[in-house]
Amino acid sequence: MKYCPTCGEPNPDNARFCVKCGREIPSETTPSPAYTPPQHSPNPNMPETYLWQSIVVTILCCLPLGIPAIVYAAQVEKYYLQGNIDAANRASRNAKNFCIASLVSGLAIAIIYVIYLATVGSLLGLFAVA
Repeated sequence: MKYCPTCGEPNPDNARFCVKCGREIPSETTPSPAYTPPQHSPNPNMPETYLWQSIVVTILCCLPLGIPAIVYAAQVEKYYLQGNIDAANRASRNAKNFCIASLVSGLAIAIIYVIYLATVGSLLGLFAVA
């Protein structure tokens, strides 16, 4: 099998001219194809970063759990662009989990605070009457 030095098309061994481009093929050499397109598998879509959600829960709910959510959210795109899809998925999952934990803990703290105010308020009201 001979390859055309111009276009890289494979030709029969006895060919003098390329079947694709028509250029003359030297008989003394059989070079490899001039160009072989790269074989890339397409990357899947980038996972969700949860960046804006991380910022919101950090400001409104729970600062200690919101900060790691922001850190993981910022890593998603970096890992994706490096081609490390597994790490990007893992960072996305961690950012989501920290967002949920921050939201739940913020709501729990708010509920406990409301119950505390209601209890203390009613106790203070009882003592004021007596």
